[in-house]
Amino acid sequence: GHRYTPDFSYVDDGRHYFVEVKGSYKLGSYQRAKMAFDQVRIEWPLFGWRWVELQDDGTWKTLTR
Repeated sequence: GHRYTPDFSYVDDGRHYFVEVKGSYKLGSYQRAKMAFDQVRIEWPLFGWRWVELQDDGTWKTLTR
């Protein structure tokens, strides 16, 4: 019952990756987006999934591989 649309995708070494990018400010929809992302990772395990967040110090951190 969740809908997920990635921010972008790419192919590396023949594997397709989907990426979700979040800024450091977390809106009310953050938890819903995280839940949908986690569910799609379970349902489509053959693809690579990346959840990337901007940290308070201005660096990017990949939280999911």
